[in-house]
Amino acid sequence: MNPDAEIFYPEYLKRDLARKKFSSSPTVLYEGNGEFPNCLICKEVHNLDKNWFEYLERSVADHEVIMSSNKYNFEESKIPVVSLLNIDFFKFMLSDYIDRNICQFLEFGFPIGCENYTDFSAEKVVQNHKGAVEFPDDLDKYLKKEIEKKAILGPFHVNPFSHDIVISPLNSVHKKGSQERRIILDLSVRGGGAINGYIDKDSYLGNEVHLKYPNVDALVQLIKKHGRNCFIFKRDLSRAYRQIFIDLHDVHLVGYKWNDHLYFDRVLSMGLRSAAHICQRVTNAVAFMFRQMGFDIVNYLDDFAGVESVDRADKAYIELKRLLDSCGLEESFHKSVSPSTRMEFLGIICDTSKLLLQIPDDKLKDIQEILHFLDKQEISKITRYSIFGREIKFYGELC
Repeated sequence: MNPDAEIFYPEYLKRDLARKKFSSSPTVLYEGNGEFPNCLICKEVHNLDKNWFEYLERSVADHEVIMSSNKYNFEESKIPVVSLLNIDFFKFMLSDYIDRNICQFLEFGFPIGCENYTDFSAEKVVQNHKGAVEFPDDLDKYLKKEIEKKAILGPFHVNPFSHDIVISPLNSVHKKGSQERRIILDLSVRGGGAINGYIDKDSYLGNEVHLKYPNVDALVQLIKKHGRNCFIFKRDLSRAYRQIFIDLHDVHLVGYKWNDHLYFDRVLSMGLRSAAHICQRVTNAVAFMFRQMGFDIVNYLDDFAGVESVDRADKAYIELKRLLDSCGLEESFHKSVSPSTRMEFLGIICDTSKLLLQIPDDKLKDIQEILHFLDKQEISKITRYSIFGREIKFYGELC
């Protein structure tokens, strides 16, 4: 550890009655008297029980152990992550699954796939994007929630590790159908660490990535299998990326700064190039379990869409919930759709009674706006097709 951290940690993490907190003031430490003039997050952290501080200290120490081995956690140190996932259940259900490494990655954390990164710079100043700076309350709320779920390490006033770190800018975008904003870590911008530039999208840990993401066609095939008036249903994971822990070896690569405090993601960052591949890999495993139970399903990242006959659909819908619960995966209940003949999946409405695929009204409105824009612009046919093709997936019959 660096000298500042050696002074800081015993006070911040080991005192029960008057815990210290990080501060942007020159004093660095405040007594635990409840006066926190500068940082809302520090106020919230101060109110957490001592287990959080012990977890924070242990995580930093474990990171140092793993780094000193010069290998990923799953390869040598094998320090289990602290998560809600039921690893024993995964191991039992996936004993004959083709992806032989999935259970150890879930147990010890997924490496993010960043290879040969050398662009460390303690002097590099990273500015958060306007999407973060202009919505401070949303950022504070997000950090508070993620700390409570042990999805991030922090807040730190100084680098807690014995080596250099990478700090990338924060951003946020509007989340459709919600008043919350989606918080993104920009791992591509040159002004930050540009970690994504060191992650190969076509390979992972030296192995070629063969994953294919399903589309609505996969659901259509299941509807054809079960026939007209079959029931379709859907369940959705909550915070899907944020339930999947990364290897502690890599946490120093996914750092960010907010209100002069440092944070590091313990889970998949929204904005990480390998996150989608890793998430799909996890839900592929869950879909495999569900098929082994005798049900049909399509999974796209955090979405699970099932198709069954009328007499089996309710049972399948209930069993999918039980399966997610058994895995320790948190579901987004407000997004679930109970069995019926009509459901939207991946932006397309599927109707098994009429055997039709339809574009939702909101997307039709978007398309009309694009067409209106194109009519007023002098652009090439190729450009017109490119823009139009991204918006219109398809509209047609199932059979």
